[in-house]
Order: sequence, then structure tokens, then C-alpha cells
Amino acid sequence: MLTKFRISDHCLLIETGRYTKIPRNERKCKIFNILADEFHFFFNCKINENKREIFLKYYIQKYVNFNTLNFTDKLVIILNPSTPNDVKAVVSFIKESLELRKGEQ
Repeated sequence: MLTKFRISDHCLLIETGRYTKIPRNERKCKIFNILADEFHFFFNCKINENKREIFLKYYIQKYVNFNTLNFTDKLVIILNPSTPNDVKAVVSFIKESLELRKGEQ
């Protein structure tokens, strides 16, 4: 699951919209009406807001300066886990968040 996100082989509209020829600027989250990409999934989408809060607490505790990083740097850390616990945290977040999104897509 983590590898799928790393190589953009996931079910987010930013990727699946390519297959159905939806213009990139129209691949938007139905709730937020902004681009439904990895940044939105990990940092903004209301669907997985509660899961994200718990998930990001893990990174805030592990990396003292995590909150001061920009979204790109945060995403790099998240998608490049350095310990088994990091892998478990990110994979759990992805699985649970995608499950929540099933009814919203």
C-alpha cells in the first residue's frame, strides 16, 4: 500500500482521472473542491480528518520540527519511513483513510 502511494498507483482522483481523461484541473475532491492529490489526502481532506490528527501526532512527537516543515517536506518524510513503526503508522493511516473514502468517491 505504501509503495502504491510512492509510485502514484493509488485510487486518488489525481491518478484515476488520468485513465478516464479527466483534465488535471478537474480532478477535485467533492468536499473541498480542490485538487484530489496526495497532499490533499494526507493534509487537508475532511473525510479522514480524525485519522489524520492521530497520525500526524505520531510524526510531531518523533520529529520536533515537523510542524515547521512545508507540505512537500512532510510528505517526503511520511512516504519514506525509516523504522517499522513509521511504516505501520503510514500504512494504517492510508488503509483506514481509503476505507472512509469509499462511500465519498
